[in-house]
Amino acid sequence: MTSPIAPIPRIDHWVQISINCLQEGTERILTHNYYSTEAQPSPAELLAAATRFKDYPALALQIMCAQTVRFVSVKARSLTTGTNYEAEVPFGSNTYGQRVFDPLPANASLVVSWKTAQIGRSYRGRNFLFGLTEVDSSGSMVNAEYLGLVAQYATLVLNFHNADSPRYTLAVASRKLLNLATVTNFVVDNIVDSQRRRLPLRGR
Repeated sequence: MTSPIAPIPRIDHWVQISINCLQEGTERILTHNYYSTEAQPSPAELLAAATRFKDYPALALQIMCAQTVRFVSVKARSLTTGTNYEAEVPFGSNTYGQRVFDPLPANASLVVSWKTAQIGRSYRGRNFLFGLTEVDSSGSMVNAEYLGLVAQYATLVLNFHNADSPRYTLAVASRKLLNLATVTNFVVDNIVDSQRRRLPLRGR
């Protein structure tokens, strides 16, 4: 199972979208992303958002991931106080990563750092992307082809919108400050590392 996560604050107009996977038989959340919305999405609008996220950012991740990663579902969850709206869209039973090369160890990951206009740790977010393969890097340095795939994924997440619902704006969700800070851009690290390590100048 994934590591325990602290309870998520219930704040109006927050939406959490996650991609759920199995890697070598272990349940894992590949990404959590948070969005602010102009209005409270209805259950039908959350379903539409989960479907669209599955068809675009999640598809980009499938292209990047080793075949040892099976994609299970995309879940969109409203965090508005007093609601329990959520929608989950499953992948097909045999939806795996599309990289046919030998995988790196399961805890190897690449960091996408989300940037906002504010300064401080509470205003920075990260996605730890696992499922890399041996051809994606030379030593610990990620090659240009794979960095390009990651940038495509990050751009889709940053620019994600759901045409039939309130506007979605990617944001960093701070549990400490209980607020959302709008993401303005991103930085992709170029070094493969463990998901449990945070080193100086890494994952900027």
